[in-house]
Amino acid sequence: MTTPQVGASSLTGGTAAASARPPAKYSMVPSEWKLELPDMGRTDNVDFGGCRRIEDAYERINYLGQGTYGDVFRAKDRETGEIVAVKRIKMETDNKEGFPITALREIKILSKLAASDEKINEELLRDNIIKLREIVRSDGHDSNNNKGSVYMVFDYMDHDMAGLLDRANREKASKLAPGKGGARSAEPPFAIGQVKRYMKQLFLGLALLQTPKNNILHRDLKNANLLVSNRGELKIADFGLARGVLQSKGGDEGVKDAPTNQKNLLMTNRVITLWYRPPELLMGADNYGKEVDMWSAGCIMAEILSGRPLFAGKDENSQMELICKVLGRPTEENMPGCTSLKGYTAMVAEHSAARSFPTQSKLAARLAELRIIDPLAVALLDNLLSLDPTKRMGAAAAAAHAWFSAEPKMFSLDQMPKYETSHELSMKKKRQAEQAFGPPGGGGSQMQQQHQGGTQYYNGGGGGGGGDTRQRRGGPPPGYGYGGSQGYGGSQQGYGGGSVGGYGGSQPSKPSWEREKR
Repeated sequence: MTTPQVGASSLTGGTAAASARPPAKYSMVPSEWKLELPDMGRTDNVDFGGCRRIEDAYERINYLGQGTYGDVFRAKDRETGEIVAVKRIKMETDNKEGFPITALREIKILSKLAASDEKINEELLRDNIIKLREIVRSDGHDSNNNKGSVYMVFDYMDHDMAGLLDRANREKASKLAPGKGGARSAEPPFAIGQVKRYMKQLFLGLALLQTPKNNILHRDLKNANLLVSNRGELKIADFGLARGVLQSKGGDEGVKDAPTNQKNLLMTNRVITLWYRPPELLMGADNYGKEVDMWSAGCIMAEILSGRPLFAGKDENSQMELICKVLGRPTEENMPGCTSLKGYTAMVAEHSAARSFPTQSKLAARLAELRIIDPLAVALLDNLLSLDPTKRMGAAAAAAHAWFSAEPKMFSLDQMPKYETSHELSMKKKRQAEQAFGPPGGGGSQMQQQHQGGTQYYNGGGGGGGGDTRQRRGGPPPGYGYGGSQGYGGSQQGYGGGSVGGYGGSQPSKPSWEREKR
């Protein structure tokens, strides 16, 4: 493959890209592949003509999903036989800005991270970031207005964490006696040693983002964007909302003072899926740093330990209310600067439930409700879920926390269990089928779905019919595709579900890469 070229007018300072080109028949070598990202202006002169043709490089297996930012497919490398995930970057016909800047940003971030050789205790940090293999293209023809398409090729992963959680919760619930009335199983979804292995890998991946050389914010961490192999390897995906920031004054041990050097770098607070969004963003902060990702990591840790979301609000106001009822009312003492945030008055001072907000944190009590009582686990979560962003523990420090070396021991990769392919949308389709026809062998167990509408419960009907469906609005949207705001950087819903590998979508005998319909 050869390097995508960026025209001179789109480069900072107006200079043309002068990038080394890897051998034409090989995947992208990130250390040799440099794509200069335009800081402003149009991007309609980005030329990917030097890339391999997708028809020559990959055989399409099946359609996986479609979302706001692109279509996702499962494919096989024609030379090696390897299975990969391929995301077609959506180019709107009325797009006057040219190639999507979010896709360019993601390509640059992923290629930079893939070239890193940084380690912690001999652990190569880049191993916990999804690998962008290469960029490929298709020729233009009538079906795409003669423009052709551009594709991002990723490693294929067997699961995402949300799908694994859903499967585990369903399996635990199915073991309950029929007379339990659909009660939720109190048993945790995973063994503690298994959770430790997952969280260790998450923190190591985040540590790479947070090194002084990188200073990258992910800004959409959630279970849907943590991809897991059947070897137990976890990789952070979906860098569609990620961006680099100015270097903070904080030390490597944490993210203290992360926003200090960013006074002139204002960013949107409309990022991070609701259940994993920190309080400062809910109140409208537009000057923030790596600590927002650490809050999300804390919410993820609590959820995979318990099988239940820690803060499951239906909208921003209810999300803030849930946080305040657990961590206490934000004040200048426990969250300096909070009273100057534009949302403080409505969300805290004048909130209808403000009188019920405690003055002290009740996090330990909330975690006990979720059956998280290990003192070391509680201590780690307390350091991640601080109201004060400057007091949140950084990723490198979190990866070295005593919880990981305490009993029960963290699983090795050889000890990690294997599962049938589990992604959010494949599990969603199974739930829909069970709602319509009843779970196999009868049942009546209650199953939880996390999706754009919030938490949805299905009460199966004795092997035959549906039962009621109760839905709360809010919560994380579906998104286990390879991209954009969810998944690998493009698809809001990503993996389909169904016949091939649990993903779905019909499988034509000779599918076309440009075929728009399933």
